[in-house]
Amino acid sequence: MKGYPDKFAVCATLIFLCLAFPGNGQDSSEVNRQLLDMKLELLDSKIELFNSQLMVWEEKPRELERRLMAVDRKIESLDFDPVYINERLNEIEMLIGDYNRVREKPEPVKKAFISLRPDSIPLEPYLTAVSLNPVRLAEGTFHITYERAVTPKIGLSLSGLATYATEEGLSGYYMSNQRLEYYNISLDSYMPYHNKNISGYGVVLEMKNYLLTDHYRRQRAPVGLYASPSLMFRRLWLTGISEYVFEDEWITEEVTQLLNIYTAGVNVGWKFSLIKVLYLDVYAGGQIRLSKYDNQDGFTKYKSLGNIDFSGVSPTFGISIGILR
Repeated sequence: MKGYPDKFAVCATLIFLCLAFPGNGQDSSEVNRQLLDMKLELLDSKIELFNSQLMVWEEKPRELERRLMAVDRKIESLDFDPVYINERLNEIEMLIGDYNRVREKPEPVKKAFISLRPDSIPLEPYLTAVSLNPVRLAEGTFHITYERAVTPKIGLSLSGLATYATEEGLSGYYMSNQRLEYYNISLDSYMPYHNKNISGYGVVLEMKNYLLTDHYRRQRAPVGLYASPSLMFRRLWLTGISEYVFEDEWITEEVTQLLNIYTAGVNVGWKFSLIKVLYLDVYAGGQIRLSKYDNQDGFTKYKSLGNIDFSGVSPTFGISIGILR
């Protein structure tokens, strides 16, 4: 292919000489024949050049395919797993992200000293409280209370009382200090009797106003210092044994009386948050208490303060233990 430009130059030179010197003894037909031969040779040269270019074009795709196959063989020969490498890169990116988050983490808030003050309660407010009065157990009464906060300052409390006191149980001391009487129709007078059992039920309704919600911003019902009006109703069955002499005869009879108790009072208490959701409620106050037997007119009179059938004004105090929710 490097000789093609020389052939073009020779042909061009011959054509120029023939045109420049037409009188060298050659006739016009000979000149035309020679020109035609040179044109044919020139056409053959162009055809050969075109064929060589076609061969080059045909060879390039095959060469490219050979090179791609060589690259594929090299990749296959390598100990290389693209999926594994991609997973490792993702893990590295996650570790870098965690490290950056740890560096940007704010300083932890220091925990305040936990005390029994009413302001030492968690930031997340509690809404309900369930408690048990252990003092009432000594009287043979199971006293459980459920309280619900209706506003940050007000809580409504409902208590249920179930009583079954006997001389042999935990309430033996309380029963032994009861001085009860009943009206004896035969003798037409009030007679003492030995109380053996007290059973019944009752309900207590309170509205607790928590007083320190404006002073301690974190405090709200149902924890803290509170004042509460209360109403209570109890219905009890008092059973005992009466012994007396009637017409020179010793008589022993069983006595059963139904007693209704109505109270209205005011208490001041303080709920201390102890361990997590456990709290202690200490309260004291006063109440007016009215007791009435079903078989008697009017409320009872002249009863001692420790009696179950006492009527009058009396102090109140107690302790409850419960949980917050």
